[in-house]
Amino acid sequence: MRSVRLPLGGALLLVGVCAVMPTGAQSADHLKCYRIKDPLKLVGSVDPFLTPQFSSENGCQISKAELLCVPSSKTNVSAIDTKTKLPVALPFSAPPQPGDQICYKVKCPKLITPIPDQIVTDQFASRTLTKFKSRLLCVPAVKGTAYCGDATIDPGEDCEWTNLAGASCTSLGFQPGTLACAAGCTFDTSGCPLNPPPGSCGNGSIEGGESCDGIDLGGATCASVGFPLGGALGCNAVCAHDTSGCVRAFPATGQTTCWNATGAMIPCAATGQDGDVQAGLPITFVDNGDGTVSDENTGLTWEKLSDDGSIHDFDNVYRWQDAFAVKIAALNTPPCFAGHCDWRVPNRRELESLFDFGFTQPCVAPAFNTGCAPGCSVLACSCTIPEPGPGITMYWSSTTVVLQPISAWVLEFRRGGSNFGFDKTDDHVRVRAVRGGL
Repeated sequence: MRSVRLPLGGALLLVGVCAVMPTGAQSADHLKCYRIKDPLKLVGSVDPFLTPQFSSENGCQISKAELLCVPSSKTNVSAIDTKTKLPVALPFSAPPQPGDQICYKVKCPKLITPIPDQIVTDQFASRTLTKFKSRLLCVPAVKGTAYCGDATIDPGEDCEWTNLAGASCTSLGFQPGTLACAAGCTFDTSGCPLNPPPGSCGNGSIEGGESCDGIDLGGATCASVGFPLGGALGCNAVCAHDTSGCVRAFPATGQTTCWNATGAMIPCAATGQDGDVQAGLPITFVDNGDGTVSDENTGLTWEKLSDDGSIHDFDNVYRWQDAFAVKIAALNTPPCFAGHCDWRVPNRRELESLFDFGFTQPCVAPAFNTGCAPGCSVLACSCTIPEPGPGITMYWSSTTVVLQPISAWVLEFRRGGSNFGFDKTDDHVRVRAVRGGL
């Protein structure tokens, strides 16, 4: 190894790696080491001596301190290789060196397996280092008697282990979380969530089109958003009310009109008919704007159907087994329809929940019968059965007819009814996918 000794008074400059700086520029990337006289007469051992870069050594003996190395800076260095008589310097950068260190003399037994030669580069040259032998052990040092780990928060320290000096994530400007003390007696804020910017969902304040934000529900309750049986209303990640904790009940049929035995319309009061009692919760469907409709009573999310020739086209018909293997498989192929990969064929009771007996041809709420026209997509329209004129108005359920297992239950949406005489293998029927539920 070629070495360069630069005399600086009574000190030896142990040059580390750095960039060649313009004249007068400073770079705190060196340790300048001073010879010292230490009154502590130390004899001890370091066992094992773990040096991940090279090896593990056992039986190392430590003795007196020889050097105090402190961070320093330098001006541009001029040096010559004594063998080639040529200037040496490489453009090289390195992070600043750590604080003060005391270097102790250390002696280790000869290694059974020598450390292999190492190629290194610093500002002076690239070269191969050989014949490694332990000589010094340098350890961090602090001025005075105070140090990190003495259980006292000294000047320059934020904390001491579990003593956070009363600080918390929120006092440091973060959201509530877990503040810790790092090994250097500085705050570790990795467990503190960042505060969202003003005006954004998650900042705890209801703004813009938000219904809620965090624990602030805007005074709303399950009852006020359509669940009279109560429950626990929440707020979801997009600052909309989360009704999954609200108590749900059987939905009403949607019928509000009454008739007599001859089919003439009559006032509903005191008749006891469905249109009079209107038992159950109001039918509440919400168009999510992504080709799906959610039922706030059942928690189900339904696929809207289109008239554009896509997988969602309401004219598509399938054999029962293909409803699963073709239609549902396509919706659950990543990136998946509307961002969800758990679509399925609804069972009979789920499919029946779509009936709204206040309407006919089709017997569904407007959320499933709006703007249906040739070429419309699920983002622009919602289709159920062909209009006008005849057509296939049946939809498969996933429920088998137990008395006739080669058949499955289908529901008819022109007038609202069910049928079990459809063969799984031969008949071709429409499919509307569903996901979620209680």
